Amino acid sequence: MNVRKDDEIIEELINEINDQHDTVDVNTSEDSEYEKKAIEDTVVKVDNVSVRFNIASERIDNLKEYFIKLIRKELMFKEFFALKDVSLEIKRGEAWGFIGINGSGKSTLLKLICGILKPYEGKITVSGSIAPLIELGAGFDYDLTARENIYLNGAVLGYNEKFMKEHFDEIVEFAELQNFLDMPIKNYSSGMAARLGFAIATMVKSDILICDEVLAVGDYAFQLKCEKRMKELLDGGTTLLYVSHATESVKRLCDHALWLNKGRVVMKGGAIDVCDAYIKDQIGEIKAKVEGENVDYIIIQAGGKGTRLEHLTRNKPKGIVPVNNLPIVFHMFKKYPDKKYIIIGDYKNEVLEKYLEAFGGTTCISVKAQGQGTSAGLHQALEHIPAGKRFMFVWSDLILGEEVNIDETRGNVIGISRDFECRWSYKDGQFFEEPSMQHGVAGLFIFSDKEILAQAPQSGEFVRWLQGQNIGFEEMSLLDTVETGTLEAIRRISGHEGEYRCRPFNSIEVHDNILIKRPIDDQGKALAVNEVKWYSEVKKYNFDQIPIIYELNPLTMEKINGQNIYKAKLDTEQKKKVIDNLISSLEKLHGFTKEEADPYSIMDTYFYKTFTRLDKIRNLVPFALEKTININGKDYKNPFFYREKIKEDVRNQCLYTCKSFSLIHGDCTFSNTMVDDKLNVIFLDPRGYFGSTELYGDVDYDWAKLYYSIDGDYDQFNNKNFELYIEENGVRLDIATNGWKELAPYYLSQLKGVDAQKIKFLHALIWLSLTTYAWEDYDSICGAFYKGVMLMDECLKDN
Repeated sequence: MNVRKDDEIIEELINEINDQHDTVDVNTSEDSEYEKKAIEDTVVKVDNVSVRFNIASERIDNLKEYFIKLIRKELMFKEFFALKDVSLEIKRGEAWGFIGINGSGKSTLLKLICGILKPYEGKITVSGSIAPLIELGAGFDYDLTARENIYLNGAVLGYNEKFMKEHFDEIVEFAELQNFLDMPIKNYSSGMAARLGFAIATMVKSDILICDEVLAVGDYAFQLKCEKRMKELLDGGTTLLYVSHATESVKRLCDHALWLNKGRVVMKGGAIDVCDAYIKDQIGEIKAKVEGENVDYIIIQAGGKGTRLEHLTRNKPKGIVPVNNLPIVFHMFKKYPDKKYIIIGDYKNEVLEKYLEAFGGTTCISVKAQGQGTSAGLHQALEHIPAGKRFMFVWSDLILGEEVNIDETRGNVIGISRDFECRWSYKDGQFFEEPSMQHGVAGLFIFSDKEILAQAPQSGEFVRWLQGQNIGFEEMSLLDTVETGTLEAIRRISGHEGEYRCRPFNSIEVHDNILIKRPIDDQGKALAVNEVKWYSEVKKYNFDQIPIIYELNPLTMEKINGQNIYKAKLDTEQKKKVIDNLISSLEKLHGFTKEEADPYSIMDTYFYKTFTRLDKIRNLVPFALEKTININGKDYKNPFFYREKIKEDVRNQCLYTCKSFSLIHGDCTFSNTMVDDKLNVIFLDPRGYFGSTELYGDVDYDWAKLYYSIDGDYDQFNNKNFELYIEENGVRLDIATNGWKELAPYYLSQLKGVDAQKIKFLHALIWLSLTTYAWEDYDSICGAFYKGVMLMDECLKDN
């Protein structure tokens, strides 16, 4: 058997495409000379065009059934007009933006112009060559490499192999994908695929350039680069047809615009006028959608111990158990920040109240339930709601889906589950005590007035009471809503098969040897700005101990073939080698450049920020108001009572000794460093700032962050691998080990010209500062504080 090579198959495919590729001339021979002259400057003419699709009215599961119904003429369809009576005339060199909501017909119109679709009614005339970017990845074979796809896509566009070879380097240079040419397209990020598609489509001047939202996935810098090329093409006489939801982009690039809605032309004319009218209309649409009866108050039932959450509610109530980096009830706060909240608690209610006071950030009143069950505390909560005001009563373990909008409802409403099973069902206006995923009573109720619940019991099951009442409800589907009442559910939602842990500030996408990092919240976005600046700076010095950076927004980098250091299985000698490599690499980084030390950044980082964070949680953390705290059976000094002593130590050990700043990593823990099979180290996730100083800082901060992992086992703590028991007279804290603690003396001995006592002092401050940084998890706040207390006690003894 002869096995054909991939390049032979590609070459044959390209040749076939080239052989079959004919230039399409949509001007028919029937056009009179007069008509041809009339459209001499018209490149696109759309004349009363309609596009109709047939949508099946019934589901047919197999081909046999389809043909039987076809023969019997029993196939049932609904007519759907994607475009209706659209007319448009575009002159040579004009730039037209097509705008409208999703499903308005913009992409359908472009496909008609490209010849991909044919009109049901009307006529389209196109004069000139087209460079189409209709869909991201159109013309690509995702199993082939970028190198192969450049030739393939060029052939699809009508260019021969010789032509593509002549322009190959130009395409690669514009796309900025030199390091990814031999990688399959399927492993590209959407932004990288957009780069390649745009570079190919615009490598030569075409008569018509068509772009359909393809730039929406690229990073900002590349979008500007693409817009610059578009303007160059426009200046050269190219006609641009541009679909985008970004009206500002349409205004910048286009001089004309067409606004479509439900397949019909709403307005066409100057780009600025049309875009402004569209935006005004959309604001009106948004207002119209929320003209239901507003819900001003939300009662969250957060009572009950939450025993199904197991160890997660050992020290805290279920309402503040974190899910996806946010305490459960805070998901409601985030979705409806302007509502007024009444939180019902009982188990660990004091913790709930203090936590909400410290971090709630919204108008909130808490009440303590006196009875048992889901009715408990309801009457106390209703006292805080004015008569005649609509309110919602909801279980704390619900995280509502994006499409759920309580302000679009009217009257009394009941939330019905669609994605999880509930113990009670609601069908035909009646409650049934039977499990259901389609008609389940999820635990969300909206009432038009609190008088409706005047006779509700002080204790017991709220739904069981509703079963005996004659209250009419409108049903509201809770699509994409999740229930977080069990440890298994939280693990599933958070995407963890093993031990439960909160997600960090970023999401990570991995595609073979490419890693894409995106922030997932405001804190992550702020960190990402500093991170990008740091990578940009250290690249200037050819620092080898970082991954190859391909894009900055989103941050796209080489995936390192290695492990986080704390996960690596190494013997003692290998660990010493890693420590040596870490030290030499950081010394190299620190030696690139220096600047004068900023005293304000020193005091802010080491003292003011630390105690600002501590003051925020002093009333929250048990025993933080006592002069000594019993931890693991031993009494330790409470840093709150030694604030001035610590401040003086910061001055003496840090402010007066640090005369210059160097380039630092700022967060070189084992979680942010990797080691390969040759024990080389790679630094990830830089902090990028020190106090108010960007990029530069005290080098001892880097040494202390390494000690944080070597001696402090920070990485295990960060992954929630610790046990915390808050008892009547003290606490027990046990953090799993990284397995490097015995190397701590060796590490300190290898540091040149570094004060070991200062490193230990900074180590204690870092733990104390971690308290509010880990705010989303009550146990982490407390655990970081108690660990910092133990370490600072040793430093205070040494002085």
